[in-house]
Amino acid sequence: MELSSEQRAIRDTVREVADEEIRPVARECDREQTFPEDAWDTLADIDVTGLTVPEAYGGLDVDRQTYAVVNEAVAHGSLAVATALSVHCLATSCVATFGDEQLREAWLPDMVAGRPVGAFALSEPEAGSNPRQMQTVARREGDEYVIDGEKAWITNGQRSGVVIVFAKTDPDDPDSVTQFFVPKDSDGLTVGSKEEKLGLRASDTTTLTLDGVRVPDRYRLTEEGRGLAAALSILTGGRVGIAAQAVGLSQAALDETVDYVTEREQ
Repeated sequence: MELSSEQRAIRDTVREVADEEIRPVARECDREQTFPEDAWDTLADIDVTGLTVPEAYGGLDVDRQTYAVVNEAVAHGSLAVATALSVHCLATSCVATFGDEQLREAWLPDMVAGRPVGAFALSEPEAGSNPRQMQTVARREGDEYVIDGEKAWITNGQRSGVVIVFAKTDPDDPDSVTQFFVPKDSDGLTVGSKEEKLGLRASDTTTLTLDGVRVPDRYRLTEEGRGLAAALSILTGGRVGIAAQAVGLSQAALDETVDYVTEREQ
């Protein structure tokens, strides 16, 4: 499918940022396990951190083809940055799709502006590929939920300011998974150390431990038991972006190869 003139303009703008601000520091960031926050701020300045947010809250609300094009362009600069962006967009999608009006108005404009960064906490040490086996529990107490559990392999685990957390409202019912919005500064929420990875080292991946974390009832994003279906629906769109990132990364590798073979001396 051919890109529209608007899509080409967005792609070219993002690609310029990726090539001029992200790619030159990508190797150092990977080696030092540091994230290029200045580049993130530039992406926010051109509204890329609001790709999945409705225009009413300052976002771009792009279609999936445009979303893929942007992810491809960012990944050409650094897959780690593209990964962080895609997870941030998962979080904004959850708030935009499932949050009430008060929550959307309070949080989405700032998330569009790039801060707070979003994280998506579904996986657990004993429940990676089968989230119905998760052990994190959210117990109702009055007009609050109290959440206890541990999440693993959380992208933006350190950088994030808000986390979309999935927990069972009934520890014995695998169909009770429910989705919650949890501010990162909530009492009882602690961040583990960064995972030592072979790649994507600039993208922080950590555990998150929730020990008596209290959130108001209005921070429950889905009806009890509807969280897993919500997660899968959001992840379906996110997978399009991941595939596009693979294309951007492959193109960057090809570009590096061509540059090398045309300049090397034997």
